[in-house]
Amino acid sequence: MYYYAMMSSLLKHNKWLLACLWWLLGLMIIFSAFVTDPDDRHGLLLYNILFTLIFPALFLLITGRLRRWGLVAFFLLALPPSLIEVGWFCMDKSILIRNQFWVIFATNPAEASGLLSMVQPWQWLLLFVYLDICIALLVLALKESANNDIALCACSGRKRLAISLVGAFMVGIYCLFPGVRNNVPCVDFYSSYHGYRGEVRKAENFMHNRQDLSGAVQNNLPDSTATIVVVIGESLNRTHCSLYGYCRPTTPRLDARNDVIAYRNVVSPDFMTQTVLQQVLTFANDENPDARWNCPTLPELLNAAGWHTYWFDPYEGNNNTSKTIPTGFSSIAKLCTTYHLCDETEQYDGNYLNHLQTILADTLTARKAIFFHLIGNHFPYERRYPEQFGFFEDSDVCSPYRDRLSAQQMETINAYDNAVRYNDWLVDSIFSVLCMQNGCCAMIYFPDHGEEVYDLDFYAGRSFNHITRSLYEIPLLFWQNEEYSWSNPLYIDVEAPYCTGDMIHSLLDIFAVSYTMQDSTRSLFRSTFQPRPRPTDDK
Repeated sequence: MYYYAMMSSLLKHNKWLLACLWWLLGLMIIFSAFVTDPDDRHGLLLYNILFTLIFPALFLLITGRLRRWGLVAFFLLALPPSLIEVGWFCMDKSILIRNQFWVIFATNPAEASGLLSMVQPWQWLLLFVYLDICIALLVLALKESANNDIALCACSGRKRLAISLVGAFMVGIYCLFPGVRNNVPCVDFYSSYHGYRGEVRKAENFMHNRQDLSGAVQNNLPDSTATIVVVIGESLNRTHCSLYGYCRPTTPRLDARNDVIAYRNVVSPDFMTQTVLQQVLTFANDENPDARWNCPTLPELLNAAGWHTYWFDPYEGNNNTSKTIPTGFSSIAKLCTTYHLCDETEQYDGNYLNHLQTILADTLTARKAIFFHLIGNHFPYERRYPEQFGFFEDSDVCSPYRDRLSAQQMETINAYDNAVRYNDWLVDSIFSVLCMQNGCCAMIYFPDHGEEVYDLDFYAGRSFNHITRSLYEIPLLFWQNEEYSWSNPLYIDVEAPYCTGDMIHSLLDIFAVSYTMQDSTRSLFRSTFQPRPRPTDDK
């Protein structure tokens, strides 16, 4: 009876404290039920239930000012990841787990604004209501603590402090377990940030300690003048291209060409731009991720081989790149001889044609390696093409979920297909410009990753917990003129199953550059190519 009365008293006098903590932590238990992977779901439930039980128990052990200070401190630390999780769940019906908060830290302002533009008014309202409830429960818990200074047992302040410190130490140890760090949002958020800062330090060292590649790179292209263009698209699912069998005419210009080689079985290594382009531009891959930091990059190898390298990146609003933390692919791209970040006057990818004409008019530069990184089909899709490219406007969409789609969801598909059609015009235009050039010319096009647009799952965009093949399956196009094919004959197999995580090996072959780390079994343009397991093999 004594223990029953004691527990009743604790619950009675700490009801708002428990309500505040359970509101901040307990929603993750509910969200976990929506995770499709059983292993992820079980891990989330286990670690979040334990955390939701252990952490309030710690606060029951402490009283007075120490409790109030601790509650405010924990509230301020737990609120940001909690708001992110609630907002993400409202928008995507999934949760960020296992260091996926990294996306928040590495996202540039333009990508963040594009993501926020997809949040509906009712979702903002729900987030606002959630925040109001959080603050209201905190205020009630603080008032309750001030009015009811009740301890678990009648003991001195020193003993209570000792109990509190031991409890805090035990919770701290518990937070160090990998399962907690990767599954409990208020821990994973800061664990991910710590890892992100570690990557920043590596990137800073990378920028200041570059290798001298003089004599280590061999140029095998006999032509003294050459132009090779690498166009990297964005968020293009090949199943939305009529060139690959889509039921709408989204790529009419490329469909009509007979001089472009279309590879049929290519996937990306990931569905996040940063991860993909780091692998495309370095020798890093899933087997050897540290090669990102301790091996030469593609721009450096091309520079050492005598190529003048150009990199053009898309419009990013008012992002001050001089102060950008040097993580991701941008630090690699800036190693090119010429680096250009588009401004607000270059909102659409078509402006790259002006830069291409300017570069081609330069007769003093012999060998030109031109990299165009497009904004492509990145959401919001309706902002990725001029008004005159609004070709698809009806409800005759190509989706297995057609009968379930709302008018707004059909508009999303139409906007995406219009963006694909605009991308088709741009890529075809670049091909056409190069066809008019004299001398050795070639071009390769591939997007960083794909996009889900109501094809294999009922959503548009990319989701960590609703992964489909659409996020990985991409087109890859290659064009070469006769002069190039004579100077640098390449092996062609359009059915070869290929992952662009090995793209640096293929690009070195396109540029006819040799380096000791190059692996002919990883190049799409070698007869010795050996297919490897790809992200979609188990999907």
